[in-house]
This record gives sequence, C-alpha cells and structure tokens, in this order.
Amino acid sequence: MATANARILERKSLLISSSYIDASRKFTELEDIEEQKRIRMTFLERSTKWTDSKVLTNFNQRWLTTNLEAHLKVPYFKSIVTYIICNALLSSNKRALSILLDQIQMVEIDFKMKQLQMKKITQKHKRNTEMNRRRSSMNMFRKMRLSVLSSALKA
Repeated sequence: MATANARILERKSLLISSSYIDASRKFTELEDIEEQKRIRMTFLERSTKWTDSKVLTNFNQRWLTTNLEAHLKVPYFKSIVTYIICNALLSSNKRALSILLDQIQMVEIDFKMKQLQMKKITQKHKRNTEMNRRRSSMNMFRKMRLSVLSSALKA
C-alpha cells in the first residue's frame, strides 16, 4: 500500500511538475508576445509622433501629430462646406441650363413656323405683283396706261 501511495504521489508530482512546466512555458510565451507588442507600439509611437507635411503649408514642416488634428480640423470642414456649396450651385446651374435649353427649343420652333409663314406671305406677294404686272401689260388697260403716262410726263 505504501508503494501504491508512493506511486500516486509520484504521478501527482509529475503531473504537477509537467503542468507547472507547461504553465511556465505559456507564461514565457505570453511575456514574449507582450514584449513584441510593446516594441511594436513604441516603434509606432516613435514613427507617428511627428508628421512632415509639404501639402499643408507648401514647404516642409514638422508637426506633432496631436497638434496636426487641431490645425487640419478647420480647413477640412471648410473644404467639405465648399464642396457642398459647389455641388448645390452645380445642380442649380444644371436646372437653369435645362430650362434655357427648353426655351431655346421653343424659340427655334416658333422661328421655323414664322419662317414658313413669311415664305408663304412673300410667295403670295410675288404672285400678286406678277399678276398685277401681267394685267397692266394687257391691251384692255391700254387707254388707262396711256393716260397715266401722259399725265405723268406733262407734269
């Protein structure tokens, strides 16, 4: 029985020591992972603490990233407002242009109709003047024509 108890104790001690070894191995792995995270974070903080920007000021200038936010906030929102205003003006100008195009088309239609009407009127006037000329050259108006011409020449 003593040997059985000794074996049980030995097994328990082996289990405890193996679980301790596993736990310590996992703990060191976690510490390594945390160290790598800390190294990455310090690298990121160091590399992003300052910003060199030629776009903002047209010359190279070094900005603290925390100060950059305050400096960029006003121009950013100004640009958004400008964009919205430009889009509103663009859409209103598009509407105005479409209205003007519709009016131009209506004027063109009216112009073509009036051209046709003028063409008909000029044809009618030409026809009437031609008919008057032909009638005046006929012999039945000869006496009247002679009297008009003689009165015009005597005066």
